[in-house]
Amino acid sequence: MGKSKFQQTAEARLKRQARKKAQPKQADEATEQTAERKAGTLALDWREITRDDFDKKVEPHLPEVGDAGEQISYLLTLKADCEYECDKITRRIQEAEQRILPPPGIDPDIQSRLYRAEAHYFLERLNRKVEHLRQLRSLERKPSRSADAPDEPTNPDRLSVPRGFWVVHYLLVEAGMDYTSLDKTTVAKFIAAVCGRSYDNVYALVKNKYERGQAKTEEDLAAVRELFEQLKVTRIVERIDNELGYPS
Repeated sequence: MGKSKFQQTAEARLKRQARKKAQPKQADEATEQTAERKAGTLALDWREITRDDFDKKVEPHLPEVGDAGEQISYLLTLKADCEYECDKITRRIQEAEQRILPPPGIDPDIQSRLYRAEAHYFLERLNRKVEHLRQLRSLERKPSRSADAPDEPTNPDRLSVPRGFWVVHYLLVEAGMDYTSLDKTTVAKFIAAVCGRSYDNVYALVKNKYERGQAKTEEDLAAVRELFEQLKVTRIVERIDNELGYPS
């Protein structure tokens, strides 16, 4: 026998009420699922995190993530998730501990302390792995040199330290640099970096431009003058002429 209209209306009302009751539960389940992060085939439940999870789950999964750079990025994201979720879960455990009176002789915060210890160990393993990957990446970036690779030919036009100093010195002066307003170590570091030379050797010249003596200094200036003359940088050529005492 078919259901009466009253029965159908009552059943519909009961179904609506059941759906309303289920909605908060579904929302809670969705919130709890934020504790479980997935990357590829890897799933971690932060509520059940243990010290062995990194070695048994995360590290074996890393080759699927990609190269060292991608692995580092993935691990740093995982670290941020771990710190956020584990802190939230710890607070929930602590709130529950405050509501329950433990048996005599049992620490009231034993559960939260144990959980924090497991999460802390997991993060330590993660941090060590990130540092290891960064070191490997740094080594990979260094240019490798084959044992039978030919030596790089020496540039015969490379300037000596004093002549390189004079070139940069005149460029800086022409650009408006005032030695009296700057620390000599700052100037020496800059020139040493530009010339690719020893800081100590450059600093000696910054401190005393004529420390090589008159004859050698004049020889260096004459060579530098020729370089600027070839480039037609007449203002610097004139400066060198004044330094050498040549008539203008």
